[in-house]
Amino acid sequence: MTRTVSGRRARGILCACAVGLAACLISFAACGDDDPTGPTGPGPSSADYEAAALSITESEVRGHVSVLAHDSMYGRWSPGPEIEKSARYIADEFAAAGLRPGTGTGYLQWFQIEASGQIVAPIASPSVVPGNPGGSGASPNVVGWIEGSDPSLRDEHVVFTAHFDHIGTAPVASPTGDYIYNGADDNASGTAALIEIAEAFASLPAPPARSVVFLATSGEERGLLGALHYATDPTLPLTSTVANINLDMIGRNDPATVRAIHRTDSDLGDLARSVSLLHEEIGITPIDVADNTLVQRSDCWAFIARGVDALFLHSGLHDDYHGLDDEVDRLDSEKAAAVGRLAWWVGLELVR
Repeated sequence: MTRTVSGRRARGILCACAVGLAACLISFAACGDDDPTGPTGPGPSSADYEAAALSITESEVRGHVSVLAHDSMYGRWSPGPEIEKSARYIADEFAAAGLRPGTGTGYLQWFQIEASGQIVAPIASPSVVPGNPGGSGASPNVVGWIEGSDPSLRDEHVVFTAHFDHIGTAPVASPTGDYIYNGADDNASGTAALIEIAEAFASLPAPPARSVVFLATSGEERGLLGALHYATDPTLPLTSTVANINLDMIGRNDPATVRAIHRTDSDLGDLARSVSLLHEEIGITPIDVADNTLVQRSDCWAFIARGVDALFLHSGLHDDYHGLDDEVDRLDSEKAAAVGRLAWWVGLELVR
């Protein structure tokens, strides 16, 4: 894409990996292009970074998913009282972590969904959500951010995204009496990781050089509406957006792999693979997937379509996709946490 920062970072890490894992942790600092002391004095140490990564835990991820995918959220349809309730939960987590509000009036960025708004992503159709035939009203995104510490770089930023809406309820209950599409994997899993990544960045003793934005979107299941609204009216300019890292459905299938989906002309896939080699303790191997059609079906597309490089981490579709059995007890929350740690390290290499 038009951004080149990710390529420089990827080449720096690949240079380190060439001499082996033990040596690359030392040589990485030598081949990096940032002053380790930072612009205003000593910055976070490697121990600080490790502690921040390890703060993204299975129990915390499962806790967030258990709230967002609870029956009381009725499938988090946009718009509606449950999506607002979910948004306020995320906003409270951002506030508790110490993130700056992303809008002039707080953490919530409201946008209007018209009655005709419906799923427009490829291969999807309104029949996917028979219990929710439309509906108009205001729906919220949640935006928090951390301002960078380097005066020459803080105007540049990375945006982490995850959608927290799902497809609501079915008009007729299943034979077991279930009628709620809980959406534990799609996409309470990515939202939980987003919250944890935000907390990890906020826990550092000093902010990274570049700024970091955390965007939880609603309306994704109705055609990426929240992400498209943010891309049209961003809280920080898209022209200064270095990259987007998108987390959507990260807690199912093979526990040791995740799809790293990107455009062919992006080197963020190489960066993800290189980071996983440097941090084998994460236990996740990215599967490099270029130009997969799924890239147009998640929030990253709103950024890619506007010239912003994006990495979409996705653990793959499964039989419970948009089904009544996408429940918390079927989620591999340890995998979701591990993917969150991978995303954290990738994002760190872009902003520190």
